[in-house]
Amino acid sequence: MRSPYIIFILLLVGFAACEFQPKKRQPAILQGRSVDVSLLKREQYDLVERLYAEMADTAVDLKALEALLKNLRKGTTDSLKAFESFENENGLYYNAVINKLQAIQDPALRTSIRKVMDSSLAAYKEQTAGWKKINEDIARKQALIKDLHTILKLTRTAAFMRQYQQQYLPDSSRGQAINDRLDSAILQLDSMIRQ
Repeated sequence: MRSPYIIFILLLVGFAACEFQPKKRQPAILQGRSVDVSLLKREQYDLVERLYAEMADTAVDLKALEALLKNLRKGTTDSLKAFESFENENGLYYNAVINKLQAIQDPALRTSIRKVMDSSLAAYKEQTAGWKKINEDIARKQALIKDLHTILKLTRTAAFMRQYQQQYLPDSSRGQAINDRLDSAILQLDSMIRQ
């Protein structure tokens, strides 16, 4: 059952990593702005999310995907809300039944009515088994979509970052000049100490 998902994930990663060729532009989020380290410490600055959001604003396929995922989340929440409410109400009822059964003093009456209520609960569980299976399937698929969405974000932003790293690596000559001056200062200090 998992192998089709694994194959899909591998195809998605392969497509995104190999086939996707980013446009020759620097992402706005990386255009000469410094990163606020205090935001990084509080985990409020997620560069992957910010880069992906910028890409989704401009790429037609990502914009359509984001709209689809947003509609799926809203539709799923709305659809499950009715059953969740139904389930909660029935849960409250059967919890109250347990309390009422414990309050019955006569053991024979308590046993007799317990059988009736157990039968009612069993019928309810059988009636809602289909919905519970659907809920489990939806939860599993939502988790898979979340994982695949994260993988898509990582692969698409990695392509941008590769481009950024190749095009915008600062020239090392200034760093080398400072390094050379430090070497000179070390030699000068060393010679003065030896005098």
